[in-house]
Amino acid sequence: SDRDPLPEGDWLLVFDLLGPDGRPFSARGARPLAVPVRIGAPPAFAGTALDLSLPPALMSGEMATATLTLRNDGTDTWKPGGDVQISVLLARAGDGAKLGSATLPLPVEIQPGRIVDVPVTFPVRDSAGRAIAPGADEDILIARVEAAVTRSGEEPGARISATVPLVRAYRGASLRPPDVPILTCTHGTPV
Repeated sequence: SDRDPLPEGDWLLVFDLLGPDGRPFSARGARPLAVPVRIGAPPAFAGTALDLSLPPALMSGEMATATLTLRNDGTDTWKPGGDVQISVLLARAGDGAKLGSATLPLPVEIQPGRIVDVPVTFPVRDSAGRAIAPGADEDILIARVEAAVTRSGEEPGARISATVPLVRAYRGASLRPPDVPILTCTHGTPV
């Protein structure tokens, strides 16, 4: 019957809208929305990176902080300091050449089915610890930052990436806000 659960396997979920006359749009030649779905028990580890929010720019050699939105699609709880980690890859946006990578511990617990924003701080350095910088004749490099949730010995979950300018570091330059108090005025008197 239509109330019984579907057996395990791969299925195609089809959405077909009805027109004002009650006939489906597909009867008039329109294509319905068809989405592949898998029915069955989820694996112990499965994760998806849903969003990656980066700062407006990265500075060569500094630490960068981003926000990664993760969803735990598996049945296991991810514990901080456990075998679930976050991998970050920096590459040239133009040709995909790898610039650097980091594997970071998961900082928060994520229960199955939960969606959590995770702060991710990573070095803008290569594997030898050298600052990643634009070429000698350029001040800016467009970098691709890719992030995924991984588990030791298993394939990573779905990856997400975004591009961001990477700027050359100059002595005394920083993308961080200054460590000085901001003066404000209330009724013409500095406070």
